[in-house]
Amino acid sequence: TEEPHEMESTKSSALLAAAPALLKGCPDANRAFLECKKRYLDPEACLPQGEQVTRCALGVVQELNEKHGEAFAAYSKCINDNGGNLAKCKKYQAALYGK
Repeated sequence: TEEPHEMESTKSSALLAAAPALLKGCPDANRAFLECKKRYLDPEACLPQGEQVTRCALGVVQELNEKHGEAFAAYSKCINDNGGNLAKCKKYQAALYGK
């Protein structure tokens, strides 16, 4: 599938910016993946669950881009520019999530 390649091109700063939305938008996929990882030592055993997490995360990031493009981009850029230090990006987080 195309999803893993698309995820590779998604910056970690965008995933950090999307984290609150990912928690709300992908709980079932994340839970299934974590439960699988607890049960099996072989990483390949959980590839299907991992692909579900990837698909869900890409969908959430795409939705954030579509609905809140400027605010999401600004928050992602701030995170990237500050080496992942979320504390320095509170105003951008508030603009995106209303916190």
